[in-house]
Amino acid sequence: MTTYPDPEELLAKGLSWFEDESRWKKVKTQDGVDIYEGTEKSKFRQFRGVGVIDRPFKQVLAVTEDAEGRKNWNDKVISMEAVEKIDDHSVIIHATFNGSPVSNRDFCCYVITRHTDTDSLEVETSIVHEKCPEVKGVVRAHAVITGTRLQAIDENHTRMIYMGQIDLAGMVPAFVANFVNQGQPMVIARLREYIKTLPEEKTPEPAPAADS
Repeated sequence: MTTYPDPEELLAKGLSWFEDESRWKKVKTQDGVDIYEGTEKSKFRQFRGVGVIDRPFKQVLAVTEDAEGRKNWNDKVISMEAVEKIDDHSVIIHATFNGSPVSNRDFCCYVITRHTDTDSLEVETSIVHEKCPEVKGVVRAHAVITGTRLQAIDENHTRMIYMGQIDLAGMVPAFVANFVNQGQPMVIARLREYIKTLPEEKTPEPAPAADS
């Protein structure tokens, strides 16, 4: 039987990673994205990226919630599907990624979301689930935690924070996993460039806001 994380504890941990500046040391700014690494000593690097997207909050939220469409702005995504909906705030997803420079990786994650009209939280952590078996030829990686936060700055600008800590598993040395982790925040820049190609009037409406 699957054991699910406590949703409130996971959200609290996510908020700490999003908001506690003492957890982070800025490394550089690249393509308009501020990149940070965690100050806590760990085998696998903790990463955070912060950037601004020049589109309204609801439009950015709609794009990020489109699982199939993530391939358009995250070139590592091979597939992403929900295997179980737990409630309106929680779902189990199975996601497969191009692992270059190593073998492809997949994740089975518990995902919790909270939305208001101006703020959106999505936090994930890996779990073991009977509907998410390991796949031959793909290495099952482990997400200690990952997450995305969107915050409306004004009616035309949205702040995006992307953070996490990932163990690529398999026979990958820690320095290789950390190299991959360090590049994760650049999805913000790729999303920013992709969303510029979308006419605002054709952007799908996001899911209804959920009570926090």
